[in-house]
Amino acid sequence: MAVKIPKGDARRLGLNVDLVKYWLSVGAQPTDTVRGILMRAGLVSPPPMVVMGQKKGPSGDTSNPENMITQ
Repeated sequence: MAVKIPKGDARRLGLNVDLVKYWLSVGAQPTDTVRGILMRAGLVSPPPMVVMGQKKGPSGDTSNPENMITQ
């Protein structure tokens, strides 16, 4: 089974889906560039999103900015 890409597309690339699935199933690790191509073709899922903690501002009294200046 191959991915269909319009003939007029300058970025045309043919993929043998069965071979890609086989190599991924036996542990092949695609490079970042190849992973991007495979994601666009729907053959690999995007990496999980990392949730970072809340961004915290400066600690202490911030009501008067002049108090924050250290001398």
